[in-house]
Amino acid sequence: MKILITGRHSYVGNHVGEHLIQSGQQVEYMSLRNESWKNSSFKPYDVIFHVAGIAHVPIKNSKSDLYKKINYDLTVQLAEKAKKESVNHFIFMSSIMVFGSQGTIKKTTIPMPDNPYGKSKRDAELALKRISSNTFIVSIIRAPMIYGKNSKGNFNRLRKFSLKWGLWPEYKNKRSMLYIKNLNLFIEYVVNKKKSGTYHPQNKEWITTVEMVKHIRELNNKKIYSIRILDIFVNIGLKHFKTFQKLFGSFYYEFNDDILDSFLDLTSSLEEIEQD
Repeated sequence: MKILITGRHSYVGNHVGEHLIQSGQQVEYMSLRNESWKNSSFKPYDVIFHVAGIAHVPIKNSKSDLYKKINYDLTVQLAEKAKKESVNHFIFMSSIMVFGSQGTIKKTTIPMPDNPYGKSKRDAELALKRISSNTFIVSIIRAPMIYGKNSKGNFNRLRKFSLKWGLWPEYKNKRSMLYIKNLNLFIEYVVNKKKSGTYHPQNKEWITTVEMVKHIRELNNKKIYSIRILDIFVNIGLKHFKTFQKLFGSFYYEFNDDILDSFLDLTSSLEEIEQD
């Protein structure tokens, strides 16, 4: 199949693209930073994997209409053009953030975003579902935090901080996360099986912040000291500070059928990241 990935130079797009090429697919990339894409023909493509969007923009420095313009308007325009030009399969990279930023997500949980980013993704999902059909398959991937070597965002910040700071609470939270190589395998599965619908892929196990820090430090020959009394400060911080909520809050999917047997576990994924 011939696959177009939007978001040239994106972390997810590049890794998934390289994996699909190795699995025998034809892959091309396209930037959507200007409107030149509107003059390109989508007719040669069987699949469009839409990754382009904005996420790592501090809300205080941005406006909700910016998220709407990039994550919603652009997505709808792209999908409508793809459908008109007979692309069979449209895969949309959404986010766990359509459910807010904390809590347990069950199959029956209704998306209720609590920030402009999550709302823009939720609205794009709804629009894509409206234009999907038997000849225009739509796959929505609500990924939790994606991590891997040189990844951007919270994982990289946590890794750097954990290597500097060895004293941690024993607080047990639960986070759904997705190793980039596991995402690669899942997208390959969705492409090959032409899977339509909404998916919530995650690693084989939930991740506890202190356990992740422990693995990272051990792989770098550093000791960790966890003290239960620090849990008191975590509980206070969770009620008042977003930083504590991101670091120690629980935000996870209940386990479902979106986990492949070939997925790597947390320990194996961190060992790969720390190898170099």
